[in-house]
Amino acid sequence: MSTQIDYHLQAGMQLLARGEFFEAHEEWEIPWVNMTGDKRSFWQAMIQLSVGAFHYQRNNMTGCYNLWKKALIRCQNLRKKNSTVEPHLTIELLKLLESSLRQLDSGKNPLPEIQAFAELCCEQKPFNSQK
Repeated sequence: MSTQIDYHLQAGMQLLARGEFFEAHEEWEIPWVNMTGDKRSFWQAMIQLSVGAFHYQRNNMTGCYNLWKKALIRCQNLRKKNSTVEPHLTIELLKLLESSLRQLDSGKNPLPEIQAFAELCCEQKPFNSQK
């Protein structure tokens, strides 16, 4: 894979950190369409996180919940099969999704935690296309 893919993955994470959730998902879909296997599943979970956050912004709690639940199941499945695709980030994403769903259920705003997760990812640059 190329640095062009890395660019889109990092750009999407920066957009997520800024709260530009719809734009983040669009950035990630550029490389995602050509991904396969566990890598595709991981980034689909990230896309679902982002679009779910967009639904939250639009007060569509059902859409938000459904997407985050699907993303959580994807992460759980990646963990069960001991996927080597972004293992640390998969665990952190799984924890974030669990926390976000709890916050959603209790009426709290989960978006600051999602943005903080993305900011940390941008600082650590935990992913690249070679994995």
